[in-house]
Amino acid sequence: SYSYTIKPAEVEAVTYSGSDSKTYDGKPAAFNVNDVKWTGGLNTSTLTAGDFDWSTADKQAPSAAGSYTLSLNKKGEAALRAANKNYNIKEISDSYSYTIKPAEVEAVTYSGSDSKTYDGKPAAFNVNDVKWTGGLNTSTLTADDFDWSTGQAPSAAGAYTLSLNKKGEAAL
Repeated sequence: SYSYTIKPAEVEAVTYSGSDSKTYDGKPAAFNVNDVKWTGGLNTSTLTAGDFDWSTADKQAPSAAGSYTLSLNKKGEAALRAANKNYNIKEISDSYSYTIKPAEVEAVTYSGSDSKTYDGKPAAFNVNDVKWTGGLNTSTLTADDFDWSTGQAPSAAGAYTLSLNKKGEAAL
């Protein structure tokens, strides 16, 4: 008998790249595997979004504003090799970048009021009584993030205002 062998073609390195972005909307990022650019002309049609890991601690799609990467995971590498049995792929590298841009908020306003009867003690301010517009997370703000118009909590009868200070703006 006569035998004939076709050996897989050697491929030193396969690289992939690409990027996508969205504006923050509170929902997890959506990744389209068809947007990934590959070198080498290999069959990548069997790859799914599940073949890539996000650069987050839990490897899941992020929802917060920031820059992230997606990397082909072990399952994805196996799927790529299985779909390309005619090639001996030595190295697969690079990553896909994804950016969630902060949402634009034109203006944030706050309001509210409180009162007490004179008792000689300084006024106490409850940050949870402040009403906010703009839909931002204000849960981390504390009374220290506001300044009294008098410089410190007043104790004398009168009308006073509180303003968000630079530390509070940074926290917000």
